[in-house]
Amino acid sequence: MCIMAVDYIHAHGVAHRDLNPNNVVISDSGRAVLIDFGIAIEKEDEPVGEMHHEVGTGSYRAPELVFASRNYDPFALDLWALGATLSEFFAALELPVPPSPDSEDEFERYYRQCATPPPEPTLQRKTLFDGGASDFLLAASIFRVLGTPTSETWPESASLPNFARFTFAPFPPTPLASHLPHLETDAGHLGVGTDAGKDGAG
Repeated sequence: MCIMAVDYIHAHGVAHRDLNPNNVVISDSGRAVLIDFGIAIEKEDEPVGEMHHEVGTGSYRAPELVFASRNYDPFALDLWALGATLSEFFAALELPVPPSPDSEDEFERYYRQCATPPPEPTLQRKTLFDGGASDFLLAASIFRVLGTPTSETWPESASLPNFARFTFAPFPPTPLASHLPHLETDAGHLGVGTDAGKDGAG
């Protein structure tokens, strides 16, 4: 249903630009419904070279956004985010990692430890990419899965505004099954690593 919903809005010239699990809800009739079209655009809404790159959410942002592209295909962004979202169906269930003492101030630590009882831990799906800390770490986690881009695999990367600011270790691409333990070998590519990740891909 998620794929059909994205196909429907794309067929009508609309790109969502913030697909992630929190923006998919299940209706009373059991249908998957896309919500939060606050940063959606229609084709040609934003001129090439002036497109906003501060879109998307954490682990579901395509790499061209990380490197501040203002010339990208918004429909390809949706396909990237859709693939990252669907990948969680095949991800491992894990207990959440508690916040480290260094990430909390004194009040937050007191409130968490003393003012409220600790919540019962619940299992969560691990995201394919790590977008929790910074754009740099998100890019690094993408490259650990799909391989560090080269001039052959992603020639458009050299033109991205912030790409040259960082140096990444030369990670080789790894099989998705090694990150998604419940992925069947014939399940395909889930959309991750297809069109998005290539600045201006169509």
